[in-house]
Amino acid sequence: MTVLRGFAIVIGAAAVGAVLGALIGLALAVLTPGYYATVFPGAAAQPGFNPVHVGVGLGLSQGLIAGVAIGCVVVLAVAIASRFRLPAVTDRAAVEAWERPRPAAGDPAAVRPANTPVQRSRE
Repeated sequence: MTVLRGFAIVIGAAAVGAVLGALIGLALAVLTPGYYATVFPGAAAQPGFNPVHVGVGLGLSQGLIAGVAIGCVVVLAVAIASRFRLPAVTDRAAVEAWERPRPAAGDPAAVRPANTPVQRSRE
């Protein structure tokens, strides 16, 4: 995943979260108009208090924060998953080199560099 794609995922999730939060806050303010007056009694006593504005504002801000958090978790999960995923190999020579038999652990050929002749001790 590219940085631009990760950034787009976070921004998209934030936008969706903000819209959904604002709609939920609006619905809560319209369906239960006394809710925000109960939660904020000091503000509700003021003459300019409008529960719809409070609901949309709180829903928008909380939805935005939740969307950013969810977007970051998704990008992090994809980055971790792609970090441990085996790469796609399309070259047949690379596949054959990967699948070639390897020497046993106790064999002196197991620790020598490639294309270096094995030197045996003369005992």
